[in-house]
This record gives sequence, structure tokens and C-alpha cells, in this order.
Amino acid sequence: MALAALVVLAAPMSGDIELLLDQSGIDVEICILDACDSDASSVSGWLHIDFDCLIDPRAIALQDFDVQTDKDLYFHLDYGLRGDIYIYAKGLALYHADPGGQPFFPIVEGRFSLTGVTYLMRGTIEYEATGLICVILQGLEIPCEGTIKLEEYPQGSADMNDGRVEIAEGVVMLSGEMEFDEPLDPQHPDMGRIKGTAVMNASGPMPVVGDLDRDDDVDLGDFAVLQLCFGGSTNPPDPACPPGVNADLDCDDDVDLEDYAILAEMLTGP
Repeated sequence: MALAALVVLAAPMSGDIELLLDQSGIDVEICILDACDSDASSVSGWLHIDFDCLIDPRAIALQDFDVQTDKDLYFHLDYGLRGDIYIYAKGLALYHADPGGQPFFPIVEGRFSLTGVTYLMRGTIEYEATGLICVILQGLEIPCEGTIKLEEYPQGSADMNDGRVEIAEGVVMLSGEMEFDEPLDPQHPDMGRIKGTAVMNASGPMPVVGDLDRDDDVDLGDFAVLQLCFGGSTNPPDPACPPGVNADLDCDDDVDLEDYAILAEMLTGP
């Protein structure tokens, strides 16, 4: 199926939902010439997602994220008699390169896949080469020791595979895997590669349906906001609707009496 057929480009924004990572981790592998080594760490951070419709989510967008390792990573590339390379990856982090305004992808039976997620990296990679392998690197015009700043990496693109999302008792639970694969040093792309897989499990509160004024309840203030947005059946929302407010509670592309009825059912405050 073509990618364009999977992306719900016209889905309305329903509000930013923050999910915190828990029991998540990352496996990282570094390869230089013909040797590789890997290390792993738990990770911390957050994801910001949107649903196309809070009352019946059928599509999801990853609007922002920031994921960082909980410890520094260590790699030892052993070349036998040719020497060694020792590498420390400090403060490794992945974060969204272009937060907000991201496309929506369908949720099918609680599963989803995201493609083309742009990211940048933070942290440093310190390395030192010994023996003949140092001479080989020098022949490639690469110093035998140095520090690579990940902030200088160009923007990358990754997919989130095997995504799953569940909403239960007012809590959103999400899991998925994101893979990355980049040259170890953009200035010397033949030096080697750094790649890995981040396994993310996150959860957070589901926004209250009908909380149009974002004060964590549904009361007469929300009815006032909906009245500003009321455009009637099959019509677009009124131009007086405040920016960023989605009063189309039943997700049928208008704001009408059916949305009033939903808001009345959700009424929680005076």
C-alpha cells in the first residue's frame, strides 16, 4: 500500500498528550572497519502524541519526543594484534527534529506504525585507537583519538515499528520500537556507523473529552467556548473559534448540536 494511503493528512488536532517513559531501553552498536561492539541502557524521557479524535481515536501522531540514556555507554573494538579502539558515548539522546504539525497514521486494533519520524541527537562520543588500527585511521585522515559532538549530526529519519496503544481507566499506554542508523562521524563517513533500537513504553493521562478551555474539567466555561465554535451541521467551525481549539467532539467535521449533547454528557463542574 502506498505511503500516501496510510497517512491521514486531514485529521484534526485534538490536543497534546504527554506520556512519560517507563521500563524502556536502548541497544546501541558501533562498528568501525571490521569490528563491532554493543552496549545497552535504560532510557528516560517523554513523548507527546495526538489522537485524531478523543472520543474514538482512529489515528495517532507523534508530535514530539525526547529520549535519553540513563548511563554512559562503553564500547571496546578488539582488532587482535592490530590494536584496539575504546569508545565512550556520553549523554546519548534522541529528540524530535521538527516537533508539532506531524501527520496522523491509522490505529488498527490497537496497533500502528509511524514512518519518517525526524530526529536529532545529543551527547558526545570520545574514542581512542591504539596499535596498527591507529595507523590505519591516520591513513584515512582520521585522528587516533578525539571527541565527536552528536549535536553536529545532520537530521535523521526513523520509523516506529510494532506500535501499540491502549486507553484504560483514563490512562493512555503506548509502546513501540524506533531504530536509527547513522555514520559514526559525519565528517568521516567511512569511519564506521552507530546504530541502535530504542524500545519505548510510555503512559500518561488521557485528556478529558470536552475540556475545551484546558482547565481539567468540563463546565459552563467549555460550553462558552463551544458556542464560539458553533457553525452548525455540515458547516466549518465559526471563525470566532479560538485558535487551537477542536470543538468537533464527535469528529464529523462540524460543530453542531451533537457536539453540545456530548459536552452535556461530560459535564463535571458548575
